[in-house]
Amino acid sequence: MGRYSKAISRATHWARSGIDGFGGVARYAMAVLIWSAAVLWIAALMVVATGGLVTDAAKGGRTTIMLKHRVSDAERARRRAIREAEAELSRCQSAHDREVAAAKQHLDALCDVNGKRLGKCHGVTLFERIIATPQGTVSLIGARASVDTAGNLAVTKRTTLTRTVAGGLVAGPVGAVVGGAGFKKTKKIDARELYLHIEAPTLSCVVKCPPDAGARVRSFAAAVNTAASRAEIEEPQRPQRIREAEQRLAMAQAARGPIEAAQHRAHEITSNPQLLAGIDSARRELESYRKSKSPLPAVPGSTALGKDKLSS
Repeated sequence: MGRYSKAISRATHWARSGIDGFGGVARYAMAVLIWSAAVLWIAALMVVATGGLVTDAAKGGRTTIMLKHRVSDAERARRRAIREAEAELSRCQSAHDREVAAAKQHLDALCDVNGKRLGKCHGVTLFERIIATPQGTVSLIGARASVDTAGNLAVTKRTTLTRTVAGGLVAGPVGAVVGGAGFKKTKKIDARELYLHIEAPTLSCVVKCPPDAGARVRSFAAAVNTAASRAEIEEPQRPQRIREAEQRLAMAQAARGPIEAAQHRAHEITSNPQLLAGIDSARRELESYRKSKSPLPAVPGSTALGKDKLSS
């Protein structure tokens, strides 16, 4: 404000010196012109000064925003690295769990006393190791299945409304009754029978099946014979296969190397000194800039001391 006061005093001096040689209306008009010029000059000085202040404030704001972004970028980089490490750990853990589950499922299947269910037909259920019938459950080893049929008759039934018709006349080689109501009707009666026969060393079972289910029953009997042949081959090998499955499960459970490596990597990322140092450096730079732009606090007694010096 000191330079503004000097400008006003200078403008006043110019106005007074400029109007000394004029009188009356001319003196008044000249004074107005000189004062107008002085006001415009002072306004120009104020605009320039204010513009400089605004420019400095804008620069300071942009610098603060830039430093804040630097802090945010450093924090975001650390969070992204931690997320990637945790995702890798999750993938390794999931792969390990799947391998262990598959090995355990294989071992459980080998140890199952029944084995996998293969099919069912009219009360007879077939498994990989046994067969369950209405007469009991036995091992498939030595079991056999067959299908038997009996009877296939067609009966012609003659139906006559009346044995004789009064006034009727039999004529022609085909035995037509003239003037009567008699006729011939043919009906086919299905008297077939279908049986599923299951035979094992300790069991013999015969199951009666619907006559029209022949294809399905024969397919089931073939499946029984195939499963029995496979059981005769695989059952002696089952103890060895169980031991191998147990070893596979133990190896799958012990294979935690990728998981431990991913855990170590995640721990390193979380406590990475470089990432933490980058965040701390950006924060310190922002705080230092804020302190440099903040006004200095007033020292107690400084005003009084200045007055004492002036008075002395």
